[in-house]
Amino acid sequence: MTHCTTPAQKNQALSLRELAAMDCLTITPDEAAKVIGCHPNTIRTMARTPEGRQGLGFPVIRFGTDTRVLRIPLLRFLGWEGRINGATEEAYTA
Repeated sequence: MTHCTTPAQKNQALSLRELAAMDCLTITPDEAAKVIGCHPNTIRTMARTPEGRQGLGFPVIRFGTDTRVLRIPLLRFLGWEGRINGATEEAYTA
């Protein structure tokens, strides 16, 4: 899995349009937090338990201590209805 570089770097907010233009399947909690407007550790902490993952409202993947957020479901959760670059939504519904 490769890291997806975001157009907005450092502490800048990340727009839904920028997120949709990315071509990776997953993003980091840091990148997701820039879109949602929360602290990245909130996502990491909630992702540790099944109840917390359910409370997030969008799917996350845990690899040991590493947390990843599925980009397309996050866009749908946030109400994005425009074109999404990269993977097709079928990749998440199969």
